[in-house]
Amino acid sequence: MLRLHEARRLVALRSRSMASISEAVGYASPAQFSRDYKRAFGSAPIHDAKNFS
Repeated sequence: MLRLHEARRLVALRSRSMASISEAVGYASPAQFSRDYKRAFGSAPIHDAKNFS
């Protein structure tokens, strides 16, 4: 859960691509990262990125 919170912070900053964020927080698969993120926060990371801006 800690790495997903860090990913959410990076998504909010919009400083990296989703693939780069998923790798930075320890995911080998961007698809798995997206699934786990959505499960944890209720929306996909790309959707949050649009809402945070």
